[in-house]
Amino acid sequence: MGRKLLNISFDKKEITALSEDSFVWFSFLSAFFLVFIISFLIFLNWNRLPPQLPLFFSRPWGEEQLGSPSELWLLPLISFLIIGFNLFLAIFLLRKEILIRRILSATALVITALCLFTTYKIINLTT
Repeated sequence: MGRKLLNISFDKKEITALSEDSFVWFSFLSAFFLVFIISFLIFLNWNRLPPQLPLFFSRPWGEEQLGSPSELWLLPLISFLIIGFNLFLAIFLLRKEILIRRILSATALVITALCLFTTYKIINLTT
């Protein structure tokens, strides 16, 4: 019989195997915690934010870089989606690849930490 390209099934053993690797477990939990901190920072400073924030640093300097405070919520949202996607890959698609699981978890943690740093800098710059 041919191999299935995507063999996605919920198996408790896979979740258990993922939780037994302390590096992966710590990285994903830390990343989720950092998303919570990002959201808390935005919520805590919401009333003090100006009507326009410097968000889009890849655009030319000036008005094109500015965004509304509601667009600041893109940072925790993007972080959460990356964590979820990497967790999905680590659990369901890469069952035997321990190194790739660790790379995915570390990548999620680093990206979330960078989003936290960016959020912190934007809030401190504008308040």
